[in-house]
Amino acid sequence: MPRSTPRVAFTAASFISLAVCIATLGLWFHSLQRLDRLRSGSATRRVTLHSKDGEIYIDVATASAPVFKPGYQHIHALPTQYRPPIAAWEVAGLGAGSETVNGPEGAFRRRFVEIPLWLLAVLTAVLPVLWLDARGRKTDSPAPNAPPQPQPTPQLLN
Repeated sequence: MPRSTPRVAFTAASFISLAVCIATLGLWFHSLQRLDRLRSGSATRRVTLHSKDGEIYIDVATASAPVFKPGYQHIHALPTQYRPPIAAWEVAGLGAGSETVNGPEGAFRRRFVEIPLWLLAVLTAVLPVLWLDARGRKTDSPAPNAPPQPQPTPQLLN
């Protein structure tokens, strides 16, 4: 019997979500021991992704003069070599903020968001859990063409 398109799409999305969840858990464990930094941009705009202490920081910096090194960089270092910016607001590890830094080369503005990896792991685990729940309910239900089961009837006692 062919499967319906929504069921196949739900199953595929669940497995992709499970793969992302497992990758997130691996990154979470790795980020507790090491700092990874991916950086890309031009001379006046830079986007950086930091992974440290169970959190991901996305940092966008814009400069008034060309002060950044253009291109792509990957930096692998100790976590003590990076100080995350101070968030303007923070709730359960999720936070954001901005700051302006004036230096000898000119001013630049940083905007950032920090996302805890536990939150990403929980969010990406939702679809696989729903898939397992739906699969469990599917095996508990009777077959669609099965004859009805006789219902027990109470016997009257005299």
